[in-house]
Amino acid sequence: MIELEQAHHHLEELGLGQAAQSLDAILEASSRSQNTCLSFLNELLEAELYFVSLAQLVSDLRKAYEANRLDKRMRVYLRPRLLIVDEVGYLPLDPLAANLFSSWCQLAMRRAV
Repeated sequence: MIELEQAHHHLEELGLGQAAQSLDAILEASSRSQNTCLSFLNELLEAELYFVSLAQLVSDLRKAYEANRLDKRMRVYLRPRLLIVDEVGYLPLDPLAANLFSSWCQLAMRRAV
């Protein structure tokens, strides 16, 4: 099982710095024991998890589209068990970016079922 310091480090590596900062507060506020919370975090960190902003996602998909490698790149974003896409709805998308994101969402929903 991971230690608390390792959990902080892993969350930072995954780009979940805010979660790492609030980990102590979560443990203190939790009615569960620290061991139970650390077990949950251990399972979460061992799962395939990827964090990306919407801007990064559509930029990467756009480059793949322009290089005629979109299918292969879409699979990269379908591989993790959990993909966290941040900043959705924060910035407007141009029509191509919106279409790429919509296509990815449709593939992800079909895969989830």
